[in-house]
Amino acid sequence: MKIIIRAIILLTLLSDSGCVFHAKPQNNIEFASIDSLKNIEGTYLNKGETDGKSVVFLSYILWPKESSYPIDSLIKYVCIKVLENNSIEADAYTDEGCVREKIFSEGDDYKIIQGRLRLIPKPSSAHGAGSPIAGPSSGYSELGLDKNGNGKYKSSWFAGGLVYMILPFVGGETTEVRFVKLEKTPTHKLVPASQP
Repeated sequence: MKIIIRAIILLTLLSDSGCVFHAKPQNNIEFASIDSLKNIEGTYLNKGETDGKSVVFLSYILWPKESSYPIDSLIKYVCIKVLENNSIEADAYTDEGCVREKIFSEGDDYKIIQGRLRLIPKPSSAHGAGSPIAGPSSGYSELGLDKNGNGKYKSSWFAGGLVYMILPFVGGETTEVRFVKLEKTPTHKLVPASQP
């Protein structure tokens, strides 16, 4: 009987806790509202400025399925160009030239909300098969410019439910990253991948 009472007390203490984390770079600057998509055109460093505890690459955000650490770490710049119909072309460059390119379409890949690009997630299981967590989750990711004109990424997610169908769980995380926008586009070997 003492074991059951101790287990109930332990479960009660654990169920009263939740965790929410917020990671952001030093001197974090708020989003600016984008009046025109043309404002985001330019060249950005691929490696983002974070809280110093993690590494975030713009190429990973834009090409999550094609990404892998060795290649993403070699990408130096990502060039953004706005096309007709609010489509956005993104090209990723290493020192050798263009290694990735993609056109993002408004409505399919992103929506414009409050002057930011809200990325539209592709369907997936909330916690994945075999996960110890059962319950709902939600989140969003958005890209835009900060008030200094640098690229800004913000991702937030929240989840709740039961861990191993016993312990209640509530948690969340917000990550903010700055991608420095370069004054001039580097000209060394920046040849689009579709050209020889």
